[in-house]
Amino acid sequence: MSKRTLARKTLATTGTCLLLLGLAACEDSSTGPDGFLSDLCLPCYYGDGDPPRSLPPLEIVTTSLPDAPLNFAYSQRIVATGGSPYTASTWSVTLGSIPTGLTLASDGHITGTPTKVGISNFTVRATTGSLSDQQALSITVNAT
Repeated sequence: MSKRTLARKTLATTGTCLLLLGLAACEDSSTGPDGFLSDLCLPCYYGDGDPPRSLPPLEIVTTSLPDAPLNFAYSQRIVATGGSPYTASTWSVTLGSIPTGLTLASDGHITGTPTKVGISNFTVRATTGSLSDQQALSITVNAT
């Protein structure tokens, strides 16, 4: 067990997420992310001489979406990696628009029933705390 003085309090890292002043301090578990912190969290010191570890960049890994059949239900999820393991990404369309009849939920799911044939080009943004990434995508709605 290592101890660090933080904000005039002693923080003991025991391999679980610790709370100090209501903020998660650290995650150090073989089943969880190794040292990645929420952007609202305090640095995690391991006592191994290494500097505190920071969040990996947020990256949208979905680069294309399948075509959507006209007047049939459509459901796809846009995926991002990195960012905070403690905070889910929120999603929005920042440029263009998704096909008529479809909606983008704040969790990255595009669902609905497309009602107009054509190609929709749009840009989505994923945001986790202070991190964000954007990706240009398109959906082609085909007549059945």
